[in-house]
Amino acid sequence: MGHLRRLVYFAVVENDMFGTFPYSLYNISSLRFIAAGANRLNGTLAANISLTLPNLQYLSINTNQFSGPIPVSLSNASQLEFLDLTQNNFVGQVPTDLGNLLNLQHLNIGRNNLGSNSVKDFDFLTSLENCTKLERLGFSYNNFGGTLPDSIGNLSMQLSALYIYGNQIFEIIPAALENLINLSLLVMYKNLFTGPIPTYFGKFQKLQGLALHRNRLSGNIPSSLGNLTQLVLLSLHQNKLEGNIPSSFENCKNKWLHRDRDNESPPKYLNLIQRLNIVIDVASALHYVHDHCEIPIIHCDLKPSNVLLEDDMIAKVSDFGLARIISTTNDASQNQTSTVGIKGTFGYAAPEYGMGGEASTQGDVYSYGIFVSEMFTGKRPTDKIFKDGFNLHNFVKMASTEKLVQVVDPNLLTREVEDLEVATEKDDYNNNDHDDIEAVEERVRIENLSHMNSNE
Repeated sequence: MGHLRRLVYFAVVENDMFGTFPYSLYNISSLRFIAAGANRLNGTLAANISLTLPNLQYLSINTNQFSGPIPVSLSNASQLEFLDLTQNNFVGQVPTDLGNLLNLQHLNIGRNNLGSNSVKDFDFLTSLENCTKLERLGFSYNNFGGTLPDSIGNLSMQLSALYIYGNQIFEIIPAALENLINLSLLVMYKNLFTGPIPTYFGKFQKLQGLALHRNRLSGNIPSSLGNLTQLVLLSLHQNKLEGNIPSSFENCKNKWLHRDRDNESPPKYLNLIQRLNIVIDVASALHYVHDHCEIPIIHCDLKPSNVLLEDDMIAKVSDFGLARIISTTNDASQNQTSTVGIKGTFGYAAPEYGMGGEASTQGDVYSYGIFVSEMFTGKRPTDKIFKDGFNLHNFVKMASTEKLVQVVDPNLLTREVEDLEVATEKDDYNNNDHDDIEAVEERVRIENLSHMNSNE
Protein backbone atom coordinates (compact mmCIF):
# COMPACT_ATOMS: atom_id res chain seq x y z
CA MET A 1 0.00 0.00 0.00
CA GLY A 2 2.95 2.27 0.42
CA HIS A 3 2.95 2.86 -3.33
CA LEU A 4 -0.43 4.68 -3.20
CA ARG A 5 1.24 8.06 -3.05
CA ARG A 6 -1.95 10.03 -3.72
CA LEU A 7 -4.12 8.24 -1.15
CA VAL A 8 -6.08 10.69 1.02
CA TYR A 9 -8.85 8.57 2.61
CA PHE A 10 -8.33 5.16 4.24
CA ALA A 11 -11.21 3.41 6.07
CA VAL A 12 -11.51 -0.22 7.19
CA VAL A 13 -13.94 0.23 10.09
CA GLU A 14 -15.86 -2.78 11.48
CA ASN A 15 -14.07 -5.62 9.79
CA ASP A 16 -12.10 -8.52 11.18
CA MET A 17 -8.68 -7.05 10.51
CA PHE A 18 -5.90 -8.32 12.75
CA GLY A 19 -2.17 -7.97 13.15
CA THR A 20 -0.16 -4.79 13.33
CA PHE A 21 -1.01 -1.56 11.56
CA PRO A 22 0.80 -1.54 8.17
CA TYR A 23 3.88 0.61 8.53
CA SER A 24 3.78 1.27 4.79
CA LEU A 25 0.76 3.51 5.45
CA TYR A 26 2.91 5.78 7.57
CA ASN A 27 4.88 6.61 4.42
CA ILE A 28 1.88 8.01 2.54
CA SER A 29 2.23 11.66 3.43
CA SER A 30 -0.93 12.60 1.50
CA LEU A 31 -3.18 10.75 3.99
CA ARG A 32 -5.67 12.98 5.77
CA PHE A 33 -8.25 10.48 7.02
CA ILE A 34 -7.60 7.15 8.79
CA ALA A 35 -10.49 5.17 10.27
CA ALA A 36 -9.67 1.65 11.43
CA GLY A 37 -11.94 1.21 14.44
CA ALA A 38 -13.69 -1.99 15.57
CA ASN A 39 -11.10 -4.52 14.41
CA ARG A 40 -8.41 -6.64 16.11
CA LEU A 41 -5.37 -4.58 15.22
CA ASN A 42 -2.53 -4.57 17.72
CA GLY A 43 0.99 -3.29 18.24
CA THR A 44 2.09 0.27 18.84
CA LEU A 45 1.64 3.49 16.90
CA ALA A 46 4.73 4.74 15.12
CA ALA A 47 6.74 7.11 17.31
CA ASN A 48 7.22 9.53 14.40
CA ILE A 49 3.62 9.45 13.16
CA SER A 50 3.30 13.23 12.88
CA LEU A 51 6.48 13.49 10.81
CA THR A 52 5.43 10.87 8.25
CA LEU A 53 1.76 11.94 8.13
CA PRO A 54 1.97 15.75 8.26
CA ASN A 55 -1.47 16.24 6.64
CA LEU A 56 -3.40 13.96 9.00
CA GLN A 57 -6.74 15.49 10.08
CA TYR A 58 -8.72 12.47 11.27
CA LEU A 59 -7.40 9.45 13.19
CA SER A 60 -9.80 6.92 14.68
CA ILE A 61 -8.51 3.51 15.79
CA ASN A 62 -10.96 2.86 18.61
CA THR A 63 -11.96 -0.65 19.75
CA ASN A 64 -8.77 -2.47 18.84
CA GLN A 65 -5.84 -3.90 20.79
CA PHE A 66 -3.20 -1.22 20.34
CA SER A 67 -0.78 -0.92 23.22
CA GLY A 68 2.18 1.08 24.45
CA PRO A 69 2.23 4.83 25.07
CA ILE A 70 0.45 7.47 23.04
CA PRO A 71 3.20 8.83 20.75
CA VAL A 72 4.45 12.21 21.92
CA SER A 73 4.90 13.22 18.29
CA LEU A 74 1.13 13.33 17.85
CA SER A 75 1.37 16.75 19.47
CA ASN A 76 3.05 17.95 16.28
CA ALA A 77 0.27 16.81 13.94
CA SER A 78 -0.80 20.41 13.49
CA GLN A 79 -3.69 19.61 11.11
CA LEU A 80 -5.32 17.06 13.41
CA GLU A 81 -9.01 17.75 14.16
CA PHE A 82 -10.32 14.37 15.34
CA LEU A 83 -8.47 11.86 17.54
CA ASP A 84 -10.21 8.76 18.90
CA LEU A 85 -8.09 6.14 20.68
CA THR A 86 -10.82 4.66 22.87
CA GLN A 87 -11.00 1.03 23.99
CA ASN A 88 -7.44 -0.07 23.42
CA ASN A 89 -4.57 -0.92 25.76
CA PHE A 90 -2.59 2.32 25.74
CA VAL A 91 -0.57 2.94 28.91
CA GLY A 92 1.43 5.69 30.58
CA GLN A 93 0.73 9.39 30.85
CA VAL A 94 -1.11 11.42 28.22
CA PRO A 95 1.32 13.65 26.27
CA THR A 96 1.42 17.10 27.80
CA ASP A 97 1.88 18.97 24.52
CA LEU A 98 -1.48 18.15 22.93
CA GLY A 99 -2.22 21.84 23.22
CA ASN A 100 -0.18 22.27 20.05
CA LEU A 101 -3.13 20.81 18.16
CA LEU A 102 -4.87 24.13 17.62
CA ASN A 103 -7.45 22.63 15.23
CA LEU A 104 -8.44 19.79 17.55
CA GLN A 105 -12.22 19.44 17.93
CA HIS A 106 -12.64 15.88 19.24
CA LEU A 107 -10.36 14.04 21.67
CA ASN A 108 -11.35 10.73 23.21
CA ILE A 109 -8.85 8.48 24.99
CA GLY A 110 -11.35 6.56 27.13
CA ARG A 111 -11.21 2.87 28.06
CA ASN A 112 -7.45 2.40 28.12
CA ASN A 113 -4.91 1.94 30.91
CA LEU A 114 -3.67 5.53 30.94
CA GLY A 115 -2.61 7.30 34.11
CA SER A 116 -1.18 5.98 37.35
CA ASN A 117 -3.69 7.20 39.95
CA SER A 118 -1.37 10.09 40.75
CA VAL A 119 -1.36 13.89 40.78
CA LYS A 120 0.45 13.93 37.42
CA ASP A 121 -2.39 12.23 35.58
CA PHE A 122 -4.12 15.49 34.67
CA ASP A 123 -1.08 17.49 33.57
CA PHE A 124 -2.24 17.19 29.96
CA LEU A 125 -5.34 19.27 30.74
CA THR A 126 -3.24 22.41 31.15
CA SER A 127 -1.96 22.20 27.58
CA LEU A 128 -5.48 21.66 26.22
CA GLU A 129 -6.29 25.26 27.19
CA ASN A 130 -4.82 26.22 23.81
CA CYS A 131 -7.30 24.01 21.91
CA THR A 132 -9.95 26.69 21.56
CA LYS A 133 -11.93 24.65 19.01
CA LEU A 134 -12.30 21.60 21.26
CA GLU A 135 -15.93 20.42 21.39
CA ARG A 136 -15.76 16.90 22.85
CA LEU A 137 -13.33 15.51 25.43
CA GLY A 138 -13.37 12.03 26.92
CA PHE A 139 -10.96 10.22 29.22
CA SER A 140 -13.32 7.74 30.89
CA TYR A 141 -12.39 4.31 32.29
CA ASN A 142 -8.68 4.80 32.80
CA ASN A 143 -6.47 4.96 35.88
CA PHE A 144 -6.73 8.69 36.46
CA GLY A 145 -6.73 9.59 40.13
CA GLY A 146 -6.35 12.53 42.49
CA THR A 147 -8.45 15.65 42.40
CA LEU A 148 -9.84 17.22 39.25
CA PRO A 149 -7.65 20.32 38.76
CA ASP A 150 -8.93 23.85 38.29
CA SER A 151 -7.41 23.81 34.81
CA ILE A 152 -10.53 21.92 33.72
CA GLY A 153 -12.30 25.27 33.78
CA ASN A 154 -9.88 26.75 31.25
CA LEU A 155 -10.89 24.40 28.46
CA SER A 156 -12.51 25.63 25.28
CA MET A 157 -15.75 27.59 25.62
CA GLN A 158 -16.91 25.47 22.66
CA LEU A 159 -16.81 22.30 24.76
CA SER A 160 -20.21 20.59 24.58
CA ALA A 161 -19.46 17.09 25.89
CA LEU A 162 -17.19 16.01 28.75
CA TYR A 163 -16.79 12.32 29.70
CA ILE A 164 -14.68 11.56 32.79
CA TYR A 165 -16.52 8.59 34.27
CA GLY A 166 -15.01 5.35 35.55
CA ASN A 167 -11.84 6.70 37.18
CA GLN A 168 -10.70 7.27 40.77
CA ILE A 169 -11.12 11.03 40.96
CA PHE A 170 -11.92 12.16 44.49
CA GLU A 171 -12.83 15.21 46.61
CA ILE A 172 -15.30 17.88 45.52
CA ILE A 173 -16.30 18.81 41.98
CA PRO A 174 -14.18 21.94 41.34
CA ALA A 175 -15.80 25.36 41.12
CA ALA A 176 -13.76 26.06 37.97
CA LEU A 177 -16.03 23.73 36.03
CA GLU A 178 -18.61 26.52 36.16
CA ASN A 179 -16.84 28.20 33.23
CA LEU A 180 -17.93 25.50 30.77
CA ILE A 181 -21.34 27.04 30.19
CA ASN A 182 -21.92 25.44 26.77
CA LEU A 183 -21.89 21.86 27.99
CA SER A 184 -24.76 19.74 26.71
CA LEU A 185 -23.50 16.47 28.20
CA LEU A 186 -21.57 16.03 31.45
CA VAL A 187 -20.81 12.43 32.46
CA MET A 188 -18.91 12.01 35.74
CA TYR A 189 -20.30 8.81 37.24
CA LYS A 190 -18.36 5.98 38.92
CA ASN A 191 -15.70 8.11 40.57
CA LEU A 192 -15.07 9.06 44.20
CA PHE A 193 -16.43 12.61 44.19
CA THR A 194 -17.61 13.89 47.56
CA GLY A 195 -19.40 16.98 48.81
CA PRO A 196 -22.55 18.58 47.39
CA ILE A 197 -23.80 18.75 43.82
CA PRO A 198 -22.69 22.23 42.67
CA THR A 199 -25.53 24.73 42.44
CA TYR A 200 -23.84 26.31 39.42
CA PHE A 201 -24.90 23.30 37.34
CA GLY A 202 -28.17 25.21 37.04
CA LYS A 203 -26.36 27.72 34.81
CA PHE A 204 -25.68 25.12 32.12
CA GLN A 205 -28.70 26.11 30.05
CA LYS A 206 -27.77 23.80 27.15
CA LEU A 207 -27.31 20.73 29.35
CA GLN A 208 -29.25 17.70 28.13
CA GLY A 209 -27.55 14.94 30.10
CA LEU A 210 -26.06 14.95 33.62
CA ALA A 211 -24.78 11.64 35.03
CA LEU A 212 -23.33 11.76 38.56
CA HIS A 213 -24.34 8.34 39.87
CA ARG A 214 -22.06 5.93 41.74
CA ASN A 215 -20.07 8.60 43.56
CA ARG A 216 -20.09 9.74 47.19
CA LEU A 217 -21.94 13.02 46.76
CA SER A 218 -23.93 14.24 49.76
CA GLY A 219 -26.41 16.92 50.78
CA ASN A 220 -29.57 17.99 48.96
CA ILE A 221 -30.34 18.00 45.27
CA PRO A 222 -29.98 21.69 44.38
CA SER A 223 -33.18 23.35 43.24
CA SER A 224 -31.16 25.17 40.58
CA LEU A 225 -31.32 22.00 38.47
CA GLY A 226 -34.89 23.05 37.77
CA ASN A 227 -33.48 25.72 35.46
CA LEU A 228 -32.21 23.06 33.05
CA THR A 229 -35.11 23.15 30.63
CA GLN A 230 -33.23 21.12 27.99
CA LEU A 231 -32.42 18.25 30.37
CA VAL A 232 -33.23 14.77 29.05
CA LEU A 233 -31.22 12.62 31.49
CA LEU A 234 -30.53 13.22 35.18
CA SER A 235 -28.85 10.26 36.90
CA LEU A 236 -27.98 10.62 40.60
CA HIS A 237 -28.44 7.14 42.06
CA GLN A 238 -25.99 5.39 44.42
CA ASN A 239 -24.72 8.50 46.20
CA LYS A 240 -25.31 9.79 49.74
CA LEU A 241 -27.89 12.42 48.87
CA GLU A 242 -30.70 13.29 51.26
CA GLY A 243 -33.70 15.56 51.68
CA ASN A 244 -36.63 16.17 49.36
CA ILE A 245 -36.68 16.02 45.59
CA PRO A 246 -37.18 19.69 44.43
CA SER A 247 -40.13 20.82 42.41
CA SER A 248 -37.65 21.07 39.50
CA PHE A 249 -40.23 20.64 36.76
CA GLU A 250 -42.31 23.47 38.17
CA ASN A 251 -39.46 25.86 37.45
CA CYS A 252 -39.46 24.63 33.86
CA LYS A 253 -43.14 25.69 33.48
CA ASN A 254 -44.00 22.30 32.06
CA LYS A 255 -47.27 20.39 32.24
CA TRP A 256 -47.97 16.69 31.94
CA LEU A 257 -49.22 15.43 28.62
CA HIS A 258 -51.60 13.40 30.80
CA ARG A 259 -53.14 15.98 33.12
CA ASP A 260 -55.53 13.57 34.83
CA ARG A 261 -54.20 10.24 36.03
CA ASP A 262 -57.77 8.86 36.17
CA ASN A 263 -58.33 9.71 32.52
CA GLU A 264 -55.00 9.33 30.77
CA SER A 265 -56.12 10.14 27.24
CA PRO A 266 -54.40 12.99 25.37
CA PRO A 267 -55.89 16.37 26.36
CA LYS A 268 -58.86 17.45 24.24
CA TYR A 269 -57.27 20.80 23.41
CA LEU A 270 -54.52 19.24 21.27
CA ASN A 271 -55.19 19.49 17.55
CA LEU A 272 -53.75 17.30 14.82
CA ILE A 273 -50.63 19.39 14.17
CA GLN A 274 -49.86 19.70 17.89
CA ARG A 275 -50.13 15.94 18.38
CA LEU A 276 -47.95 15.34 15.35
CA ASN A 277 -45.30 17.73 16.70
CA ILE A 278 -45.39 15.98 20.07
CA VAL A 279 -44.73 12.53 18.61
CA ILE A 280 -41.89 14.02 16.53
CA ASP A 281 -40.37 15.62 19.66
CA VAL A 282 -40.52 12.31 21.52
CA ALA A 283 -38.98 10.47 18.56
CA SER A 284 -36.16 13.03 18.51
CA ALA A 285 -35.54 12.50 22.24
CA LEU A 286 -35.34 8.73 21.78
CA HIS A 287 -33.03 9.16 18.79
CA TYR A 288 -30.75 11.30 20.94
CA VAL A 289 -30.50 8.93 23.92
CA HIS A 290 -30.23 5.84 21.71
CA ASP A 291 -27.78 7.05 19.07
CA HIS A 292 -26.07 10.29 20.08
CA CYS A 293 -24.94 9.62 23.65
CA GLU A 294 -21.51 8.06 24.04
CA ILE A 295 -23.26 5.46 26.20
CA PRO A 296 -26.65 4.44 24.76
CA ILE A 297 -29.55 5.03 27.14
CA ILE A 298 -32.73 2.94 27.14
CA HIS A 299 -35.71 4.69 28.75
CA CYS A 300 -37.67 1.51 29.53
CA ASP A 301 -40.86 3.34 30.58
CA LEU A 302 -42.02 5.51 27.70
CA LYS A 303 -45.70 6.49 27.97
CA PRO A 304 -47.77 9.70 27.76
CA SER A 305 -47.67 10.27 31.52
CA ASN A 306 -43.87 10.50 31.27
CA VAL A 307 -44.01 13.27 28.66
CA LEU A 308 -44.01 16.93 29.67
CA LEU A 309 -45.24 19.86 27.60
CA GLU A 310 -43.65 23.28 27.85
CA ASP A 311 -45.68 26.45 27.39
CA ASP A 312 -44.70 26.52 23.72
CA MET A 313 -45.98 22.92 23.35
CA ILE A 314 -42.51 21.40 22.99
CA ALA A 315 -42.58 17.86 24.39
CA LYS A 316 -39.92 16.56 26.79
CA VAL A 317 -39.41 12.94 27.79
CA SER A 318 -39.08 12.67 31.59
CA ASP A 319 -38.75 10.11 34.40
CA PHE A 320 -35.64 8.10 33.63
CA GLY A 321 -36.02 6.19 36.90
CA LEU A 322 -36.11 2.82 35.12
CA ALA A 323 -33.56 3.71 32.46
CA ARG A 324 -30.72 1.43 31.49
CA ILE A 325 -27.35 3.01 30.80
CA ILE A 326 -25.64 0.48 28.61
CA SER A 327 -21.87 0.25 28.41
CA THR A 328 -20.25 -0.33 25.02
CA THR A 329 -17.68 -2.67 26.52
CA ASN A 330 -17.95 -6.42 26.05
CA ASP A 331 -17.36 -6.89 29.76
CA ALA A 332 -20.79 -7.56 31.23
CA SER A 333 -19.54 -6.64 34.70
CA GLN A 334 -19.19 -3.02 33.57
CA ASN A 335 -22.73 -2.64 32.22
CA GLN A 336 -24.44 0.18 34.09
CA THR A 337 -28.14 0.08 34.99
CA SER A 338 -30.16 2.36 37.21
CA THR A 339 -32.61 -0.34 38.35
CA VAL A 340 -32.80 -4.10 38.30
CA GLY A 341 -35.76 -6.27 37.32
CA ILE A 342 -38.47 -3.68 36.58
CA LYS A 343 -38.85 -2.64 32.95
CA GLY A 344 -41.81 -0.52 31.95
CA THR A 345 -45.53 -0.16 32.56
CA PHE A 346 -48.16 -2.74 31.67
CA GLY A 347 -49.63 -2.02 28.26
CA TYR A 348 -46.66 0.06 27.15
CA ALA A 349 -43.76 -2.31 27.88
CA ALA A 350 -42.51 -4.61 25.13
CA PRO A 351 -43.91 -8.18 25.41
CA GLU A 352 -40.46 -9.70 25.84
CA TYR A 353 -39.97 -7.70 29.02
CA GLY A 354 -42.76 -9.70 30.63
CA MET A 355 -40.76 -12.85 29.96
CA GLY A 356 -37.57 -11.51 31.49
CA GLY A 357 -36.04 -10.25 28.26
CA GLU A 358 -33.16 -7.78 28.31
CA ALA A 359 -33.83 -4.07 27.93
CA SER A 360 -33.21 -2.84 24.40
CA THR A 361 -33.71 0.15 22.16
CA GLN A 362 -36.23 -2.01 20.27
CA GLY A 363 -38.26 -2.13 23.47
CA ASP A 364 -38.37 1.66 23.54
CA VAL A 365 -39.48 1.68 19.91
CA TYR A 366 -42.33 -0.69 20.78
CA SER A 367 -43.44 1.62 23.60
CA TYR A 368 -43.18 4.56 21.22
CA GLY A 369 -45.52 2.80 18.79
CA ILE A 370 -48.10 2.38 21.57
CA PHE A 371 -47.59 6.04 22.52
CA VAL A 372 -48.23 7.22 18.94
CA SER A 373 -51.32 5.02 18.66
CA GLU A 374 -52.72 6.44 21.88
CA MET A 375 -52.01 10.02 20.83
CA PHE A 376 -54.17 9.73 17.72
CA THR A 377 -56.86 7.32 18.93
CA GLY A 378 -57.37 8.69 22.43
CA LYS A 379 -57.47 5.13 23.74
CA ARG A 380 -55.11 3.69 26.32
CA PRO A 381 -53.67 0.18 25.82
CA THR A 382 -55.43 -0.76 29.07
CA ASP A 383 -58.85 0.41 27.85
CA LYS A 384 -61.64 -2.00 28.80
CA ILE A 385 -62.43 -2.74 25.15
CA PHE A 386 -59.06 -4.45 24.76
CA LYS A 387 -59.39 -8.06 25.88
CA ASP A 388 -59.27 -11.63 24.60
CA GLY A 389 -56.31 -10.94 22.34
CA PHE A 390 -57.73 -7.70 20.96
CA ASN A 391 -55.36 -4.82 21.75
CA LEU A 392 -54.57 -1.26 20.74
CA HIS A 393 -52.22 -2.43 18.01
CA ASN A 394 -54.94 -4.56 16.40
CA PHE A 395 -57.46 -1.74 16.84
CA VAL A 396 -55.30 0.63 14.79
CA LYS A 397 -54.22 -2.03 12.31
CA MET A 398 -57.77 -2.85 11.27
CA ALA A 399 -58.37 0.72 10.07
CA SER A 400 -58.10 1.05 6.32
CA THR A 401 -58.19 4.42 4.57
CA GLU A 402 -61.98 4.25 4.42
CA LYS A 403 -62.32 3.31 8.10
CA LEU A 404 -59.72 5.71 9.47
CA VAL A 405 -62.28 7.95 11.17
CA GLN A 406 -63.50 4.96 13.17
CA VAL A 407 -60.25 4.76 15.15
CA VAL A 408 -59.30 8.44 15.33
CA ASP A 409 -59.91 10.27 18.63
CA PRO A 410 -63.42 11.85 18.40
CA ASN A 411 -62.04 14.99 20.07
CA LEU A 412 -59.58 15.31 17.21
CA LEU A 413 -62.37 15.09 14.64
CA THR A 414 -64.46 17.65 16.52
CA ARG A 415 -61.49 20.02 16.61
CA GLU A 416 -60.96 19.60 12.88
CA VAL A 417 -64.65 20.34 12.27
CA GLU A 418 -64.29 23.58 14.23
CA ASP A 419 -61.21 24.53 12.22
CA LEU A 420 -63.11 23.76 9.02
CA GLU A 421 -65.99 25.99 10.09
CA VAL A 422 -63.60 28.88 10.71
CA ALA A 423 -61.93 28.31 7.36
CA THR A 424 -65.33 28.20 5.60
CA GLU A 425 -66.42 31.43 7.27
CA LYS A 426 -63.27 33.16 6.08
CA ASP A 427 -63.75 31.76 2.61
CA ASP A 428 -67.34 33.00 2.53
CA TYR A 429 -66.23 36.43 3.68
CA ASN A 430 -63.61 36.67 0.95
CA ASN A 431 -65.79 35.09 -1.73
CA ASN A 432 -69.36 36.33 -1.18
CA ASP A 433 -70.63 34.94 -4.48
CA HIS A 434 -69.08 31.50 -4.04
CA ASP A 435 -71.11 28.78 -2.33
CA ASP A 436 -68.63 26.05 -1.36
CA ILE A 437 -71.02 23.12 -1.41
CA GLU A 438 -68.26 20.51 -1.15
CA ALA A 439 -66.89 22.08 2.02
CA VAL A 440 -70.34 22.07 3.62
CA GLU A 441 -70.92 18.44 2.67
CA GLU A 442 -67.53 17.46 4.09
CA ARG A 443 -68.28 19.27 7.33
CA VAL A 444 -71.60 17.45 7.73
CA ARG A 445 -70.00 14.08 6.94
CA ILE A 446 -67.29 14.55 9.54
CA GLU A 447 -69.80 15.72 12.15
CA ASN A 448 -71.93 12.62 11.59
CA LEU A 449 -68.94 10.27 11.79
CA SER A 450 -67.73 12.06 14.94
CA HIS A 451 -71.08 11.54 16.63
CA MET A 452 -71.18 7.89 15.58
CA ASN A 453 -67.69 7.27 16.93
CA SER A 454 -68.41 8.97 20.26
CA ASN A 455 -71.60 6.95 20.70
CA GLU A 456 -69.65 3.72 20.31
